[in-house]
Amino acid sequence: MKLSFQYKLFISLVAFFSVLFIALGIYYYFDASRQLYQEMSARAKIQAEEIALMPNLRQQVSRHDPQAIQAFMQQIAAHSDASFIVIGDRQGVHLFHSVHPEWVGTRLVGGDNQAVLEGKSITTIRKGGLGVSLRSKTPIVDDAGRVIGIVSVGYLTSYLDSITLTKVINIFIAAVLLLIALFIFSWYFTRSIKKQIFSLEPREIGLLVRQQKAMMESIFEGVIVIDRQRRIEVINHAARSLLGLSQPARQLRGQSIDSVISPQPFFASGDMLERDTHDELCRFNQLTVLASRVRIMLENTLQGWVITFRDRNEINALTAQLSQVKRYVDNLRIMRHEQLNRMTTLSGLLHMGHYDEAIRYIQAQSEHAQELLDFISSHFHSPTLCGLLLGKATRAREKGVALSFDPACRIDRPLPSLMGIRADLHHRQPAG
Repeated sequence: MKLSFQYKLFISLVAFFSVLFIALGIYYYFDASRQLYQEMSARAKIQAEEIALMPNLRQQVSRHDPQAIQAFMQQIAAHSDASFIVIGDRQGVHLFHSVHPEWVGTRLVGGDNQAVLEGKSITTIRKGGLGVSLRSKTPIVDDAGRVIGIVSVGYLTSYLDSITLTKVINIFIAAVLLLIALFIFSWYFTRSIKKQIFSLEPREIGLLVRQQKAMMESIFEGVIVIDRQRRIEVINHAARSLLGLSQPARQLRGQSIDSVISPQPFFASGDMLERDTHDELCRFNQLTVLASRVRIMLENTLQGWVITFRDRNEINALTAQLSQVKRYVDNLRIMRHEQLNRMTTLSGLLHMGHYDEAIRYIQAQSEHAQELLDFISSHFHSPTLCGLLLGKATRAREKGVALSFDPACRIDRPLPSLMGIRADLHHRQPAG
């Protein structure tokens, strides 16, 4: 199925923006996830460090009192957005777990406690008892600076991913609404484009331009198209030839018409705006022409003019040729009328039985032709030359020209260059 330009443009716009939105969505998801992990890492680290500095907790951990730690940390965990808060001793044993209190006394899971017991704060993504989590661990030190325990504050990656997904879904809903609006805009936009190019397909526009160019170059009249500022838009070969311009059309395009044709009343702005004109006698660059001017209107707005012109001498020559043809036709009409009269007269004589008078009438009509035939055949011994002279005599009679032969003219033997003479006579005869 061959799709129209409107549908192709619409589908292209929709496909492009759909791919663009998908790519932006993927980028936003990973970027938002990265930023969220960075933010939650900093938050977990701050909470872990603040909890590790609490004097009450330090004392309770140093006394290894899980019940006191449970009572104290339960209030802190209730006001924290962390997925879990864990307190462990120096041996890596749970002293407190905000989600599973029953895990107190069991060992911490993850295998990343060694660096913390050495006095360093770390942030890692590890799999613990609740699953994979982003957690920050900070050592608890006593007044002497010795590490006596561990504080671990963490956020489950599933929780972080759900936050990111919620943001992405909100963005996706907004993107879908925007995409729908874009679909509607694209549809009306393509319709507008289609209307402006007169419902033509790009291939048809290209073909139309080529056809127009070929048509312009095939016209023997000079054609110039100018815009509202009187700048040349199109000029064909005939116009350049008549005006004596050697520059190609692409160099003349954009130039003022006054720089190509000497200014004259034909190009007066007021007259050009008011009316069109046809076959007006003008003088373009020392050349007398018959020029026409037609306005180009688009939605009642003037866009420019089309100017056509012809050499007056060529028109005069054509007029003369037409006059000759007309005279020739008139002569043929007269000859035909005379011939019909002769045939009518002869038919009447035969019908009435006046055969002798009919014979005398025929002999009288053919006497001149027979005399000419006898003269030519007796004075010229070349059949080709005889045929040529008889043809010329007949043509002279058709044109009403009196043709006579000198009685002394004679050719008794064939000429070797007879055909050349005949060709010269043929080419030298007047046109028409």
